[in-house]
Amino acid sequence: MGRQVEYPFAALSNPIRTEILSLISEYEELSVTEIADAVPSVGRAAVSTHLGVLLEAGLVKIRRDGRHNLYSLDKSSAELAVEFLRMLYGDSLMKVAEASSGRKPSTRRTQGSKKTGRVAS
Repeated sequence: MGRQVEYPFAALSNPIRTEILSLISEYEELSVTEIADAVPSVGRAAVSTHLGVLLEAGLVKIRRDGRHNLYSLDKSSAELAVEFLRMLYGDSLMKVAEASSGRKPSTRRTQGSKKTGRVAS
């Protein structure tokens, strides 16, 4: 596996980093202090270290705003990782995503069946 694809997966293997990414995703842009306040199980220094890993993996980007560094998602590496998984698993990847989100898997229409306006839940 290429380094460009490998790093995002390695970075995502830590639950604190996935929690940080979820926070950044929810608020779009956060400082280290804001993240540390929202993740009380780790200190500011640990948050900075985790952000460094996420930055190196290409999962976040940084913007300087006065005295603060603001972190936001960098979707380019995530898209590479998704494409890699799609290449390996094809349609079964979508079924896993649908199952984990609680949605019912989409079914293909058979010849002659009618398409209705709503899908039964």
